[in-house]
Amino acid sequence: MNPNAVGLDPESSFRKGCPMTMAPIPAVALTPVAYFPENYFLENLVVRADGPVPVTTVLQKELWYVPSAKPCTVVSPVLLHTFKHPILGIVEAEPDVIMVSVCDLYHTHESQLARIDFKGWTPGKPVKPEIIFSFDDRARGLNGSCMLGPGVMALADCFAGLIWRVDLSDGARSATARVWLAHDTMAWDPDAAVALPPQLRHFVELFGFSGN
Repeated sequence: MNPNAVGLDPESSFRKGCPMTMAPIPAVALTPVAYFPENYFLENLVVRADGPVPVTTVLQKELWYVPSAKPCTVVSPVLLHTFKHPILGIVEAEPDVIMVSVCDLYHTHESQLARIDFKGWTPGKPVKPEIIFSFDDRARGLNGSCMLGPGVMALADCFAGLIWRVDLSDGARSATARVWLAHDTMAWDPDAAVALPPQLRHFVELFGFSGN
């Protein structure tokens, strides 16, 4: 590996077999954009090209919409829809079309993809999620997702320890899915020597997740 290719100091400890030095963290200013109700569990978000930010809340099973904000201003988030099951992953599959992962994480593990079309939508109007795909019983806990390219999604399944590839078609109105990667290193191991972080351990105990 050429350290100059990644912007490292050629005389740094990296060349001596020691951990590489980190560049100084730039000074940044964090400015609140929106405030959600207390105790909300914000999960994932997607920043749309025109500025608004749809946000999923996993425990509340809700999809929210943060309008585009001018610098140093605070906007009020808008509740778009409440789902039957938790929603986690979210992507903008194509302009004005959002896909969200809907999964009954702790009971049946029923897992689906829902399509939401924002074409012609304005804040205050209801949205109409459309279930376009239901996963088979290998799906256990759909989580984060991303677009790999036009019409191609990657979707993590944190309980099953695998990654799904989802191919969208017909304007993201239909889909097919297959397991793209499955490996033991992604599975939860109850006998692992590394302990769960306290907050995650509490989460596991709270919901009785056993990894089965």
